Amino acid sequence: FRFNRFLSCLAVIVFSAILSFPGFCAEADNAEGTASVIPEGELRTILTRIEENMNQITSLKTKIIQEKKISLFSEPVFSNGILLFKSPDKIRLEYFDPFRSVLLVSKDKIYKYEMVNGKWKNLSSGDEKMMRVILDHIASWIKGRFNENNLYAVSGRYRTVENRTACCILLEPKAEGFKSFIS
Repeated sequence: FRFNRFLSCLAVIVFSAILSFPGFCAEADNAEGTASVIPEGELRTILTRIEENMNQITSLKTKIIQEKKISLFSEPVFSNGILLFKSPDKIRLEYFDPFRSVLLVSKDKIYKYEMVNGKWKNLSSGDEKMMRVILDHIASWIKGRFNENNLYAVSGRYRTVENRTACCILLEPKAEGFKSFIS
């Protein structure tokens, strides 16, 4: 259960992939207070600009707040943590709340730990092949490459976030098997 919960949480972070980029949207000022769809041609221009800028990232640290809707619970479950990235493929995903866990990725190695009774316990990574696919996608997205393998339906919307208009890039897996894996 713990590994499945962790992988599912990781997938939700990744595949929900709602990324806000203030300043990238030419029409953002006209969209204040709305969630309007970005036209295809404009979306391609925005994605190109995002990739040009994000491709320069060599390291990144960001807070993450994840909302997961689980059929077992009537209310969403929230997790808080951090994501650290170092180009080209080192990732640390650490959750602090509601449970402590960490995923470390370096080259071909994946390590998963969970805090149990005040001590870090090494856990099996489970389906390493699927986890590797997901983690490779995270690394690509941090570089602004959202659909280099044509695996996702990419769309965009203007949204107001903290009184600033931003572009939200939405990724939805095309393959039904992949969709069901991350459901």
